[in-house]
Formats: sequence, structure tokens, C-alpha cells
Amino acid sequence: MSPPGSTPRGPSTTGLWVGSALIVLSVVGGFLWVLVAAVGLVGQFVNGPHVPVGSTGQVQLSARAYGVWVVALDNSRVPEADLALSITSESGEQVALSPPPPAASALSNQPTFRPLGDVRIDEAGTYEVSTVSSSGESADIRVVFADPIEAFETDLTARILIGGAVAFIVFAAGMGLLVVTLARRSNFHRSQSASAQDLSSGRWVSSPGNSAEAPDESPGNQVGPGTGAPGVAQSQPTDPWSLPPRDPWADR
Repeated sequence: MSPPGSTPRGPSTTGLWVGSALIVLSVVGGFLWVLVAAVGLVGQFVNGPHVPVGSTGQVQLSARAYGVWVVALDNSRVPEADLALSITSESGEQVALSPPPPAASALSNQPTFRPLGDVRIDEAGTYEVSTVSSSGESADIRVVFADPIEAFETDLTARILIGGAVAFIVFAAGMGLLVVTLARRSNFHRSQSASAQDLSSGRWVSSPGNSAEAPDESPGNQVGPGTGAPGVAQSQPTDPWSLPPRDPWADR
């Protein structure tokens, strides 16, 4: 409660600062989340088992499903349809390469990487991978064993949706806090402006920040002519013409 005569304090501006910080955090955090998710998945193209295009090499594979990708690390275009690939186990058996799923059509149009298909490795061990391309051998273009193609797309989509949902919730919370704080401050200033106008016109209106009591203008508290303290009734001078006529026979 503000003391009489003091200027009432409006709602705090903390909500404005916190709301603005949440909005900035949602935008920056959402962008960084998607960037980190994409880098983490694409990092498989750099660190996964691989052989250069146009050469034959050996890779260590675990017993699991793999997606086979052709990737250009130098941002050049990957071979289109002139790439032949064979995968042979230690026992000399050929591993079948299934074609990419229909959902991978969007990934198939990328110039720097595209899926070749999926393989299922039943037994962990060393496998010989042979690639033949009309463009010859290139150390910067490689065949990489990474996550299965459909799982790759699902994982990337899930990470983007989760990051986007969290960013939206934080953004909405910050915007809501800004709107509520601005509305409270606007109502406070309108109330103070109305109170000031009423006081200047001689009317007393109670406002949320104005706790001073209205002046008491009852007859006993009015100040009469001359000097005197508020609340003390002042004596009035007697008017001789207002007295009743005196009877001269009353003193005999």
C-alpha cells in the first residue's frame, strides 16, 4: 500500500524481460536443435563403414540392418545410375541389396547423397565391398553403411517435430507473458489517468494505488471564517437586528 501523497507504483516490468527472453530462446533453441539433429545423423556419412567409389575394400559390419548410401564429401554430384555394387561375406556369399523404399524418393533427388538400398547383415564380421563406376575411382565419393533409409527419415522427422513443438510451447509462453504484463500496465496507467482527471475536477475517486482518504467535509469539520483548526466549530458573530424586540415594561 502506497502512503498518502506518494506516486503509486505500476506492475513490475519483469514479465516483459522474461517474456522477451523466452521468445528469443525459443527461436534460437529451435534452430540449434534442428541443426544438431541434422549434423548428428549426417555424421554417419563421415564416420560409418565405407569404401571409395570405383574401388574394392573391406568393412566391419555388425549383425543388423544397414542403409547403403553413396555420398560426395566434396559437394560434387554423386553417380546416377552407373554405379555397380556387390557385398560378399567371408564365406563367399553375396548379400542381397534391396531397393530404397518409396518414401525415400525425396532423398533420391539430393545431388550430394542418395540411398542405394538396404541390406540385412545376419552375422557380424568382415565383408568385401566392390564398387564400379564409369567415372572411375574417387576418394571423396564413397559408399557408406549407415542407418536404414526409412529409419533415417523417421528419426530426422521425429527430431525436427519434437524440437519444433518445444520451441512453439516456449514461444507461446513468452508471448502470453508479454501480453498479460502489457495489459496490466495499460490498465494501471488508464486508472491513474482517470483518477488525476477526477481530482482536478474536484471529485474524489478511489483508485487501486490511491489509499488516501477523502477529505471530510461534514459541518463539524469545516473551517469557519478567521483562523482555526480543522474539525473545530467556529463561533459566529451576533447580528443585533436578528434579536427579538425587548419589552420596556419587563424591567419594572
